Amino acid sequence: MRLRFDPEVDGDERAAARARDELVERFRQWLEGRPAAPGVDAWDAQLLLEWKWSYVDGDYGWWVRGHIDELLLEHLPRKLSASPDEVEPLPESLAAFFTFLEEEGLLDPRGDSAEALGARARAQKRAFLDAMADPANFGMAKRLFTAGGIGLDEPPTQEALDEAMAAFNALPFEERGRILGLDGLDAAGGLGGGGPLPPPEAIALPVRPLPTDEELERAAEDVALLRRVDGLHHALGEDGIKLTKAGNPTVADGKRLAAVLGVDEGIDTIRSAAELPELFGVAQVAMRAGAVTHRNGRFVAVGRWAKQPPVDRWQRVVDAVFEVGPATLCFGAVEPAPAHLAAVADEGAVHFLAMLWLAGEPVPLEAFVETLEVASRMYPRSARIMALAPDVGRSVCESRVEDVFGSLSSAGLVHRTGDEVSLTTAAARLAVEVLEEEGFDLVGPDELRALDATLLLDLLEERGDEPGAVGAIWCVGRGAEAAAREVVAAMLADPAPTRMLVGYGVLGGIGDAAVEVVRGALDTPIGPMGWLFLTDHDAVDPETVPREAVVRAGVHTMLALSELGSPADLVESLLGGIPIEDHAGLIDDMATSDDPAVGDLLETLGRHHPHKPVAKHARKAAHRWRSRRGSVAR
Repeated sequence: MRLRFDPEVDGDERAAARARDELVERFRQWLEGRPAAPGVDAWDAQLLLEWKWSYVDGDYGWWVRGHIDELLLEHLPRKLSASPDEVEPLPESLAAFFTFLEEEGLLDPRGDSAEALGARARAQKRAFLDAMADPANFGMAKRLFTAGGIGLDEPPTQEALDEAMAAFNALPFEERGRILGLDGLDAAGGLGGGGPLPPPEAIALPVRPLPTDEELERAAEDVALLRRVDGLHHALGEDGIKLTKAGNPTVADGKRLAAVLGVDEGIDTIRSAAELPELFGVAQVAMRAGAVTHRNGRFVAVGRWAKQPPVDRWQRVVDAVFEVGPATLCFGAVEPAPAHLAAVADEGAVHFLAMLWLAGEPVPLEAFVETLEVASRMYPRSARIMALAPDVGRSVCESRVEDVFGSLSSAGLVHRTGDEVSLTTAAARLAVEVLEEEGFDLVGPDELRALDATLLLDLLEERGDEPGAVGAIWCVGRGAEAAAREVVAAMLADPAPTRMLVGYGVLGGIGDAAVEVVRGALDTPIGPMGWLFLTDHDAVDPETVPREAVVRAGVHTMLALSELGSPADLVESLLGGIPIEDHAGLIDDMATSDDPAVGDLLETLGRHHPHKPVAKHARKAAHRWRSRRGSVAR
């Protein structure tokens, strides 16, 4: 069954609608033969699929947990005119639908599993119902309904709609703006405060493992573009070559340089050195990098270039590539033709790098072609090509993506295998500046290693980087044991659950040297999580871990998950890792602990657990726990 549809393709809208109807009907029949949670309705899948077509990508088989969050917490509260009671079963319907897709072989394995998707839907149930009831989340239609006294329990009559609109229009402008969520605008539609809109938040790119200086220097020997720039510098020498009135090398010099650099096949037939685009591309990079220059009508080498370390020369070449433009470079660094999307591809090249950085694994070239197609529609000239000749536009996008990655590969930033590309390890050092200039939020190696342990943990809590990977980078040059002691001291100074979870993650990246340091802190407030750390490193027998330490460690871990992410992340971790019939027993175990964080954790579970009996059990346990604590205090 076809599951992928493109809104830009003629006929796909009708095909997508037919596929939705077929999927919903198959889901309805599938439900008939299985026990389902109360209220599960096949029509809920229609909502899900219509949203995927209209607002996302039209792919009915590919789903990740982020789709669940966006649908339940943003789209439906804004668009769906229904009361919280009416939509209470919807998360269970979604969970059942994903199970249906997986059992029928229709769930794309590149996305999340049905189990993970279902756990996320259930975990967001309470937040979803709260969002559906909060007027601040309503879209304009829902705001108008509620402002006019129209309930959300059933479809309004035309008479009720007319009355609501009349009542709304009779309100003062400021009140109408407040209802519609436009209270920051004045009557003319401008910003009442007169100030500019805040800039968009910079996208944080995770810290990546870094090559050592020695590894980077060895890798520089294999960078094709750096070798050519060095070769051009050497071939010109101190005297250089004389340029023609047009500013080009003579034909003889052009042929000689092209042969030395191994570029531009067919050089025997040229009538002008201007017919050597590859040579001109290398020359433009060399000039911007500072390896060569024009002087008194001659093209000459810059003496200090050869005196710079290989890694510094490599960095200058990388910067020059982006100054010229990776796609334009393949045209011989001449001004690109916007209609052919070279300019669009040049602007997108840094974002392609960011996509690879975020992915952390090989990415199909197809993904970048699709990104360039979308971007090209924002430019009038290229948009006309895409509209009038979509096949041609697609082909040109593919060519420009090839150009970009050809240049980035020759500069040593990406590695290509078949139809996939990935970042080289060198890119984590050499691409930082260009990404920062484009507005991405990165932490460079020098900045990272300059942080003490307290600031490091602050950074990780704020950014959400993987602590182990960062810890392995941060401890270089400190000594593993000294770094571990510094992290333990930072946790002891502030033993909050999130700080401990992040800190022990950093210690995991430091490695075995942290084991003895942690062993020495078992009798401190960070000790319960320390027992788990030692267990994970096979440093203690799990049977010897005190029960109270296990309970406290579990409490702290779940609280940290809730604080670093959301209550839904906490509930999802339970649903995904522990059978629901064991949740009440787990809650009882937590309630036996005297840890002061237990009350907050039990109340969080009582508020957000999607299973009503478990939520009620957690609330009662929280009440008993607080009563017992109060009695002890008295």
